[in-house]
Amino acid sequence: MNAVSTSLTTSQDEITRWAGWPLRQRPALGVLILGVLLLVAYALWEESPWIAPLVVLVPLLVNGRYFFPTRFEATAQGITATHATFAPRSIRWDAVDQIVLDRPGVWLVVPTKTHRFSKARIMPVYEDMATPRVGSILANHWEPQS
Repeated sequence: MNAVSTSLTTSQDEITRWAGWPLRQRPALGVLILGVLLLVAYALWEESPWIAPLVVLVPLLVNGRYFFPTRFEATAQGITATHATFAPRSIRWDAVDQIVLDRPGVWLVVPTKTHRFSKARIMPVYEDMATPRVGSILANHWEPQS
């Protein structure tokens, strides 16, 4: 399903695809959160049987990037993330101001001027557990602006 090259390094012209899923990296936390949500829904069932499912569904959909896999595609122009719970997001490499390395993956920071209080737009890029090479992909595509 994923068209991933076999080598751990990629060229800039190559289209690279991978999937990242934070729940797979930290399943105990996901089971704990889901268990708490189910307990709260069970406690609310007698009071309102149609609000109890919302107690589970709304947090799952809002935090869908954690509970469902995200598919990434890096090209020479930019990176695109597609996910079941939000519209596809794309960022051009020349718009990326900063890359922040974190334990579950990488954060791409794009400065925005759309709102008075907004400082930046952030896109999480999750590592693939099978072939951890997001750092190599980003190093081949993105160059810091001087």
